[in-house]
Amino acid sequence: KMAAKGETPSDSRRGRKLFVGNISYRITRRELKSFFLKFGDVEKCRIVKDHRKGWSRGIGFVTFKEKKTADLLLADPPSDQLVLDGRQLRIALPKTPKRVELQNSKVQSGESDGASCSEDETQLHSQKLSGSQTTPTFNNRVPPFHAKVVDLTDDLWLTVFGYLNITDRITTERVCRRWHRLAQRSWLTVKQLSFENIFKSIFRGGNGGLTDGQLRMMLQRCGKSLVSLDLSSSPYRLSHFALDLIGTFCPNVLNLNLTNMGTTKVSLKNMVQRLPHLKYLNVCHCQDIGEKAVWWVLNSLKSLEYLNLTDNRRLTGQCFFQAGMSIKEIVLADCTNLTDAGVDMLAQRSSHLVHVDISRCSKLSGSAIVALAKNCLLLKNLYFASDGNKDVSTEHFLSLGQLHDLQELVLDKHMSVTDDVLCVLGANCQELRYLSVELCQAITDVGIQYLSECTHLSHIVLNYCHKVTDDGLVSLSVGHEMLQKVSLRACLHISDRGIGQLCSSCPELQEVDISGCLSVTNRVLPILQETLQFVHKKEGSDFTIVFGGTSVDPVEALEFARNVGVTVSLYDLSIAKLAQACDPYMNFDENWEEELHQPFDMRHVNEIDDDWPGLESDEEALEYDFLQVDDPAMYSDEFSNPEDFDFD
Repeated sequence: KMAAKGETPSDSRRGRKLFVGNISYRITRRELKSFFLKFGDVEKCRIVKDHRKGWSRGIGFVTFKEKKTADLLLADPPSDQLVLDGRQLRIALPKTPKRVELQNSKVQSGESDGASCSEDETQLHSQKLSGSQTTPTFNNRVPPFHAKVVDLTDDLWLTVFGYLNITDRITTERVCRRWHRLAQRSWLTVKQLSFENIFKSIFRGGNGGLTDGQLRMMLQRCGKSLVSLDLSSSPYRLSHFALDLIGTFCPNVLNLNLTNMGTTKVSLKNMVQRLPHLKYLNVCHCQDIGEKAVWWVLNSLKSLEYLNLTDNRRLTGQCFFQAGMSIKEIVLADCTNLTDAGVDMLAQRSSHLVHVDISRCSKLSGSAIVALAKNCLLLKNLYFASDGNKDVSTEHFLSLGQLHDLQELVLDKHMSVTDDVLCVLGANCQELRYLSVELCQAITDVGIQYLSECTHLSHIVLNYCHKVTDDGLVSLSVGHEMLQKVSLRACLHISDRGIGQLCSSCPELQEVDISGCLSVTNRVLPILQETLQFVHKKEGSDFTIVFGGTSVDPVEALEFARNVGVTVSLYDLSIAKLAQACDPYMNFDENWEEELHQPFDMRHVNEIDDDWPGLESDEEALEYDFLQVDDPAMYSDEFSNPEDFDFD
């Protein structure tokens, strides 16, 4: 009926609703309703309460079924009959809220504008019928459009909330009841949850990060729809109870990052048993996870494809007996107690491995490489940077020739990587795209020449390989048109000729790092300028070269960058300690380190070697030993006696 009359519920109650004040705090809603029944039928009765403590505020509202009952009570209020619990009640009409008044005023202005527009539209229609070509003016103004926030649909608000970050989305829940309801619905569409750049550190005035209570509040809202959860940005205030929350509220999560979290064996076991669909698990730098915890992970997650156990110093590899064929990528870097038997078991149980990182695992030997090359023939990425690994020979690395699909290979700091290893890689691993042999000092120009068969090579790292010369760069530039990045830090035999030939033969080259190459001088600048203008002239192509630590003048390098339009860095990215270790000009004896730490014998200070090279007599040797402040007259026969000197 109200819809037929065009009335709202607030309009239908207007005149029948009364405000009641000075109500006793002991009076309930039923008692207040029964009190006003003696005046007439009561439709609704309400007592206003404090929203925090739930106590009565002493005011309320009474709505009668008939308007005349409220009018009689307002016109002639019987004061003796309005006493309840010893208090005189006050009766009045309720005031209209300000937001309702503002809305009504906008509606009235909209109706008047609509009436004027309708008159203009009628005038325009009559002009069209009469054939008049007069341009309508609409009263010399554009009809106003009143856009109100309350008129936006729920679907539009859900789209707006979808663009908000976590902090803003939680803030919008406190604006009004409608936004609170819509914000709750918007959480159901969240698929990925990350806390990067959300919490400030304690040093910046923040609370230090995410807590278990805050995580519970958010997972209750969006846990069922989550597919990816990343807690690595704020893990330090979370406890092992957070894993129970993830297992309870996130049954459909597929990607989970728990880097640096304080986890235990029991909490991790309970979590993985509730997440059977988990495929990607990152527990990097979780020091409390031991062999048994990883055993439960591999036993419970049959669909696991990626596992990161970086810096797990309690892992030996016995738990890999539970590894399945579903595992494609595993990261075991810095696992210092990992053994060859564990890697062998992993290679046998998970022969479909594509990515393996066993860098800086000091207890591994060459047997681990042989086991991976024998069983994991689909391997594409292998990282085996040395950290003092023993019993690793060239024969072990020759087994890498069985990996024909190898694309990325890192063999840093292995002295047993020789030209023969590069020869095997060039002949069998022709899909190689990234190769890093940093500080492999046995590599020469011959080994670089063998890499010419790897035509897909795009990034190569030859840092601190002091036996590589310009001839090696010339052979590297032949057949490698896809080469994009080259790193040659502290390669002392690399000069201007090799750099110029490399840049002119590789049109896709984007970055060259020659920091610490002292043989590179200013002569390379005109060569590069001519090369870059004709070879690297594609639109949007960017070229970066690092001149730090070279013999190139910084002023001329910056002028070269402005003229050619390339990026030049003057930072020396080479490590001085490593550069000295591979310097061929520092020819120390075999026992030079031991002699360096021996105490100095003062008895040999005054001894003079009679056989100085290039000196014919002791007198010449004595003159050669003079300092600039020494007086030769003091050593003549005339002043041979110290008593002849007058020091007073």
